[in-house]
Amino acid sequence: EIKFGSPYIAICFNIENMEREYLNQQDYVNVITSDQIFTMCGKCGNKRNAEQTTSLLSNGFKVDHPRLN
Repeated sequence: EIKFGSPYIAICFNIENMEREYLNQQDYVNVITSDQIFTMCGKCGNKRNAEQTTSLLSNGFKVDHPRLN
């Protein structure tokens, strides 16, 4: 249980579209959807190894199309 106001770690899955504004050479991102897929308290989240978590999640959400990875 995470109490109101307590720190927490959230992992979100975003679908985004990146575009470039050529007049001033700036990139910007439009977030199409954002879903919070995993939440844990700050204490538990800080115990986890970030590299292992990244590897696990990237393998779980990998798709075949190279532009979407």
